[in-house]
Amino acid sequence: MINQVIEFITLLTTGLTAGTAIYVSLVTHPAWLSTSVASAQDNFTPVFKGSVASQALFSTTAIVGGIAFGILTDEYLWILGSVLMIINIPLTLIFLMPVNNKLMGKKGNISNTEANKLFKKWGILQWIRTVVVLIAFILFLWLGIFK
Repeated sequence: MINQVIEFITLLTTGLTAGTAIYVSLVTHPAWLSTSVASAQDNFTPVFKGSVASQALFSTTAIVGGIAFGILTDEYLWILGSVLMIINIPLTLIFLMPVNNKLMGKKGNISNTEANKLFKKWGILQWIRTVVVLIAFILFLWLGIFK
């Protein structure tokens, strides 16, 4: 019974992480690009700050759940899925956070031209994160269905 609960929670939180990433990549980011740079920058900070806690919680739960389920069931591909989720941590900290900080004005004021370039770079980096999390979710889903 406990294994089923862990599996369910892992699938749920990975799916929520992947779903959010897809939404941001397909809807939020293009919306920012279709508005003025000033409007996009004004909107970026509250969206970013509003999503940090939930994404951290969902990702951490998925990582721990995948590792726990893999160990408890000797199905080590679940650990591989967790490793894919873990990859997003350095991707975020090393590549995305510097862009986030500039867009939120933490690194001083930036010109509209620079902000526009940063939003485009941010979108590419977000798509990389989205694909990684989506692969983890598909792996977990496949393992859950065909075990």
